[in-house]
Amino acid sequence: MKKIQLLWDKGWESKVILTSVVQVAQDGIRYDEIKKRMRILDALENVKAEDLAFWLEDADWELLKTCINAFKFGAAHKSLVQIIEAVMEAESGNPTKSVSAESIPDKRVSGSAVRPADDAATKLDASRTEDKPMVNGGSQAEYVER
Repeated sequence: MKKIQLLWDKGWESKVILTSVVQVAQDGIRYDEIKKRMRILDALENVKAEDLAFWLEDADWELLKTCINAFKFGAAHKSLVQIIEAVMEAESGNPTKSVSAESIPDKRVSGSAVRPADDAATKLDASRTEDKPMVNGGSQAEYVER
């Protein structure tokens, strides 16, 4: 099994990017390939906002790498590189171990990434922060609901 770290940078979330990479087949796709890709898509569908990583079987991880290598991206961005490298450099491990913030290095892009909060009451919904005031002129993570 492979543990793939997730990036939650606004506009560059791993779940969204990897789902697109797996869903798109540049030169068409056969039914048997669709079935294989569905295993990856199912794993991605089960990713929640508080997750720091997700697990894939080795064969599914190899297929995900193949999909990434075949995909023609429409942009170049530091966060995209981090998402791809997280897949390519995934660690082997045991999915029964809990994944905590302490067990995964922080892969945030300086100043712009949002790491999911541990407490549901303090979660930041990055898609709705632009019009929110900040607490004491603090950082983006300190936006408050009004």
